[in-house]
Amino acid sequence: MAETELIRLAQCPSIAWRNGGGSMRLLATHPIEGGAQDFDWRISVAEVVQDSPFSEFPGYDRCIALLHGNGMVLTSPENGCNYRLDKPLQPFYFPGEARIQAQLIDGPMDNLSVLARRGHHHITLASLATPIRLPLAARMAPLFIHCVSGELEIELNHQESLRISGGETILWRSGSPDMHLVSCSEQTQALMVDLGARSTSLKLDPPPALL
Repeated sequence: MAETELIRLAQCPSIAWRNGGGSMRLLATHPIEGGAQDFDWRISVAEVVQDSPFSEFPGYDRCIALLHGNGMVLTSPENGCNYRLDKPLQPFYFPGEARIQAQLIDGPMDNLSVLARRGHHHITLASLATPIRLPLAARMAPLFIHCVSGELEIELNHQESLRISGGETILWRSGSPDMHLVSCSEQTQALMVDLGARSTSLKLDPPPALL
């Protein structure tokens, strides 16, 4: 069983995008020595400050979810996509090679971004909001729990507990124990990313929404 890692967003390095459209804070990558470029999976918070195309990642699947701000409109003429990402914490899945242009709706925003090598890991992103009382069975796949706001208690095997607050993350890289997730305030919101091994090929999902 892998060790528990505590990650604080405020302490993560900010890395500028090559196209100058924003920056990202790298929360976790695997393998660790792979950094932001050579990885099996990567989780970051992207800070978008202007309209910009997405970088392409052939051979990877992607998922993003709005954290703060009014969101953006994602378009891809090649895939017929015209999707409005403006509902906080709702996942949007798409293939890494898709050519997508992002247009901000009203001002800067940030989103959680997950990339996983296709055929090695399958992304499942779930949003959690108060009241939270969720049992999770032990698993061997990487598990990532990010507290967006409020406080979240993670009860492990009914013997010990961890508490994280907004901007903090708990990560298990290769397996996690039985646990319960419990919200500690009315403002608690969290995102959970399961990176179970599964061969898959994503299409734009959910279906594109017409504006």
